Amino acid sequence: MRFLYILHSFPKSSESFILNEIESLTNEGISIDVITFFYRNEFGNELFRSNAKIKVHQIPRLNRSRIIKYGYGIYLIFRHFHYIRKLIHGFNFTRFGIQARNLTTLYVGTTALQIKNREQIRTIHCHFGDMLQYARMLNEMDILRCKTVVTFHGRDINKPLINEDFEHYKRELRFVDQVIVNSDFSKQRLQKLGFKKEIIQVLPMPVDFKKFNTDSKIYSDEGKLVLIAVGRLEKEKGFDILIKSVNVLINELKLKNICLQIVGDGSQMNILKSMVEGYALNEAVHFLGFVQHDSLPEQMKKSDLLILPSVKTIDSIETQGLVLQEAQAIGIPVIASNIGGIPEGIIDKKTGFLFKENDHQDLVNCIKFFADNPDALKTMGQNASEFVEVKYDIDNRLKKLMEILI
Repeated sequence: MRFLYILHSFPKSSESFILNEIESLTNEGISIDVITFFYRNEFGNELFRSNAKIKVHQIPRLNRSRIIKYGYGIYLIFRHFHYIRKLIHGFNFTRFGIQARNLTTLYVGTTALQIKNREQIRTIHCHFGDMLQYARMLNEMDILRCKTVVTFHGRDINKPLINEDFEHYKRELRFVDQVIVNSDFSKQRLQKLGFKKEIIQVLPMPVDFKKFNTDSKIYSDEGKLVLIAVGRLEKEKGFDILIKSVNVLINELKLKNICLQIVGDGSQMNILKSMVEGYALNEAVHFLGFVQHDSLPEQMKKSDLLILPSVKTIDSIETQGLVLQEAQAIGIPVIASNIGGIPEGIIDKKTGFLFKENDHQDLVNCIKFFADNPDALKTMGQNASEFVEVKYDIDNRLKKLMEILI
């Protein structure tokens, strides 16, 4: 059995969940073809060298020079002249618009034609909604017609809704058989874009319990509270709110036993570092930079409490926050903003706390609770690991995913 994955970039370190999903499917005997615009062979390349069931097909880059672009297009037509009738469909400007004029249809179509025995492909699986247009291309060009599944992740839902572009996926709707989202919150929002609720399946991103577990959990010395925050250092992650809260805890409430580890990189790095210096928190707040996902469990196990202070922005809202489930699997209570799909992944006051978005004083109160009640770290931590073990098991998700794809 074979599936075709259509991805923008592959493999991508910030989307390791896709790599894990593909690897799990190959372990079940499934062969995977991947069509991608950007093949980043520096990450996860060892998987492809050792796994013959994964074949990656990179779409040629569209050269800015018209002479080179159209010259290469002519070459592709002659190379695949046997399929000229199919390729001609890709020049339908009414149907494909700019994608036909800039030869995207030709480049995508000829890439798919190079897949050996493509008639054996049972399902196309697109990760992120914008990849659906390429599955539609292959269908309408009569190059590959089969079951089509798409997994939405959040931003691909948020942008059309914010722009009130309710017909953003109108052309693709009739080609979609099943839709996967990571939360009920996303399911409700996706229906506003025309997708019928009957075809939408809620399948949260799973936790790899081989990596994230309570084994070798290190508890801080008595009287010390180690906080950790993980994510891209961008506005929507709300790290400025967290730093404000730590300032109140240390400089106003005099809780000198608190320290914060920030894992991640991004455009807000210098701004956040300036905040830390301005509050004179250099000894308490440490920026660890980007950490590979495989090394994240080790860093988490040295911490007592994970904070996810995400905020809503013009084009972003948290739909799951997988890092919350990964921390809970290790036995760490979590504190997170009460927005989007986050509440579905926490049991408030049992595995952690939800706090009011953008309210640093509410976050202070939540953190102070654990400073005043250190025994709650182990109690809530145990509740947390038991909670995610049931709901976010990777094997259970794989079984449900297989049922959807087949």
